[in-house]
Amino acid sequence: MQIQTPPAPRITVAVTATRRPEILLRTLESFWDKMFGAYSHPLLLRLNIDPVGHDISPYDVLDVARQFPWADIDYRIADKASFPKAFTWVLDHTDTPFTFNLEEDWELLRTVDLLSMLGMMANDFRLVILRLPIFHADLNDMKNWKCWYPWNGQYFECPEMRRLDLGFCGHPSLIRTSWLQGALPRIDDRYNPEKQFHTTALCNAVLPWRYGVYGHPDGPPYIRDIGRGWMAVNGWTKAGTPAFFTEWRKADE
Repeated sequence: MQIQTPPAPRITVAVTATRRPEILLRTLESFWDKMFGAYSHPLLLRLNIDPVGHDISPYDVLDVARQFPWADIDYRIADKASFPKAFTWVLDHTDTPFTFNLEEDWELLRTVDLLSMLGMMANDFRLVILRLPIFHADLNDMKNWKCWYPWNGQYFECPEMRRLDLGFCGHPSLIRTSWLQGALPRIDDRYNPEKQFHTTALCNAVLPWRYGVYGHPDGPPYIRDIGRGWMAVNGWTKAGTPAFFTEWRKADE
């Protein structure tokens, strides 16, 4: 099926950040160079800065974000670090048709056609998330979590029978905002939001929709995690079980 490119809408880029300006700069430089810079329509930034990382002012982090040509910046400087609260704040109350979820520590490795991604979303109202791949794709499918996403001719699609297994991954993703508006009120911001998509409360928000991974058969990874190395060097860990974490912890505390 031929993808028809829709009129380009405004997009909110939702960023959860900490006091690691060098990490945020590397992330934003890669995305502006390989994705956002070619998009000639308004991009709004919604930025949360948690008090984790270097002993610096949070405004040093905000100054990094201001180096890029956002149409507008809405930011929150948190008094206490909480990943669930940061997650819900940046994704909630956006008024653009699409939201791009971008945690601060992902480097974009290859050029991404944002208009092409929007075209796929416009051609199927049930497609609500297209995320960028961290793994190499096979000729017919791509592994995500513990299952294989088959190639459907446009993207790698989560099988219907596995939708409750997909959770919500923090990989950079283009998300339909109307879907977020249905899902976010069901999230308890005391717990890790990525794990709550397996729960009964979110079943109705998850099951009717389609979820995909951008890319192409035999395609390379598009993103790289640059945060784990920083954490090891600087002595920060995710408190408790990493997959269920809500707060950061300094190794000497």
